[in-house]
Amino acid sequence: MKTKIELKIKTFEYILYKMKEWRTEFPYVLQHRFDSLPKPPTKKKNLALFFIMCLACKDNDRIVIFSLFDKFFASHDGIIERDLWDNYDSIVTSKKRPEQYEGVPYEIIDDTIAHLKDVRSSMIHRTERVFVDIVKRHTSWMVFMDDTQEKLIPTKILIREKSHYARGKETLIFA
Repeated sequence: MKTKIELKIKTFEYILYKMKEWRTEFPYVLQHRFDSLPKPPTKKKNLALFFIMCLACKDNDRIVIFSLFDKFFASHDGIIERDLWDNYDSIVTSKKRPEQYEGVPYEIIDDTIAHLKDVRSSMIHRTERVFVDIVKRHTSWMVFMDDTQEKLIPTKILIREKSHYARGKETLIFA
């Protein structure tokens, strides 16, 4: 039997693969002579973009995603999924499409990343700081952030969280 943590990791590995594919599909374009090529994505950047992706899911798909990824904490690094954060070093980033794994919501991930590409294809190249700042603008981070300790954000709050990238009945909270 597969554990929930294994399913989370396999799902996140697929998401990282799709993000890498996105970066390749929309190469970074130098806009100014002072621009430099983007650095490889960091743990914080990947997890912040992952959170944004979770909020970009359609209403019913959010229930599926937040049932699987159910340990989001408000921290100084933004909103992190604790199991992914703690196991990040063991997560495999694949050059080819990862093997099919039972239970991974492939269609939801593909649909959500396609939506994010439609919203702003170049966003994949934003810096870690930009992504973390975007995450910290969400109400759940502001409400649950505590200077002394990380706080678990209830899944039901995240399912209804408003976000700029959300689809469905959620409204925009920032531009």
